[in-house]
Amino acid sequence: MLYRLGLVFGGYYKLCPCLGNVTDALHIAPHTTDTVMKIVLIYLILGSYFTLYCLWWQKRKSDLP
Repeated sequence: MLYRLGLVFGGYYKLCPCLGNVTDALHIAPHTTDTVMKIVLIYLILGSYFTLYCLWWQKRKSDLP
């Protein structure tokens, strides 16, 4: 996420070359790959925060008298 934010704040608005030449080998459009990578990033961030919340909630419930 910091990498993506750094690109945006640095003024770099081209598509992310995250997967290198894999897109050429698989004949996938770079724009499609960029969109998929953004979706994966959002999925990982939301999943991480949800997991942290669940762990916090379990600990909070176990600490109650």
